[in-house]
Amino acid sequence: MEFKNNHKLVSICVCNFNMGFSIYKSLSSVCNQLNDDFEVLVIDDGSNDNSVEELTKLKKKYKNFNFYKYSRNSKRPLGMTRNISIEHANGKYVVLHIDADDLWENGIVEWCNKAIKISKKFNDEIFIS
Repeated sequence: MEFKNNHKLVSICVCNFNMGFSIYKSLSSVCNQLNDDFEVLVIDDGSNDNSVEELTKLKKKYKNFNFYKYSRNSKRPLGMTRNISIEHANGKYVVLHIDADDLWENGIVEWCNKAIKISKKFNDEIFIS
């Protein structure tokens, strides 16, 4: 996969649809752990709740956070929305499957660093699930 640029080492990509009730707390639990090597980006898939307001608060609070609002398309499956998030990613590595209602304890940076070491050891792009 070709990356647009490598301003960041890791892009954490999140999809959102109407998770305004949990997204601020969830993504704060991620963003509070990160350093400048990371970015968090969210694809909002046409939410009609308070998600955009919550995402705007997160963008104001965290310099490594961004979101993109898309119009709702019921024919666009979640996998396609994840692919859109990858297209917006600036990192060399991408983390998927962090959901807008997950709460994360400390350890994301360390986990990503270990996955990167494994990738480098095998001189290959890898998928870790």
